[in-house]
Amino acid sequence: MLFIIPVAAMTYIFVQIRRRLWGSSIGVTTNVRKKRSVIRFLAFDILVFVLCWLPFYMVDIVSDSVKLILGNVEDDEVDENQVYVLLRFFFIILALSNSFLNPLIYAFFNKNFMNEVRLMLSKSWCGTCALNRVVPVNTDETQASGLPEEPVIITT
Repeated sequence: MLFIIPVAAMTYIFVQIRRRLWGSSIGVTTNVRKKRSVIRFLAFDILVFVLCWLPFYMVDIVSDSVKLILGNVEDDEVDENQVYVLLRFFFIILALSNSFLNPLIYAFFNKNFMNEVRLMLSKSWCGTCALNRVVPVNTDETQASGLPEEPVIITT
C-alpha cells in the first residue's frame, strides 16, 4: 500500500493534467508549450520514482510470500542467503537514491533552476561575503554638496 497508493495518486493526477493540456480544444500557445514541458517533467519524475522504489517493494513482497508459503513467518532466524541480503541492500540504496535524483531531474528539466545552482556552486559563502561588500565612494560632487557619501556595491 505504501507504494501503490502514491503511484496511483500521481498517475491519476498526471493523466488528468495531461488530458486537459493535450486536449484538442486548446490552441498551442507558448504558455501551453511550457505546461506541456512540465507534464513531460512530471511523467519522467513518476517513472524515476517507480523505477527506484518498485524493486525494493517487489523483493520484500517476494521474500514475505516465500516465508508465508514455507511457514516460517514467526521465525526470526530465517536463513537468508547472501545474495538476497546483497540484493535487498542494493534495492534499499536504489530506493533512497530517488531523493538524490529529484534535484538532478529538476536541474535537467528547468534551465532557471540549473542556472541558479551553477551560480550558487560557483561562489562560496565566504567568497560572496567578501566580494559583495558596501564601500563608500567619495566624489567631488558628494563632498562639495555636503550630501552623505553614496554606498557602492562592489562585485566581481
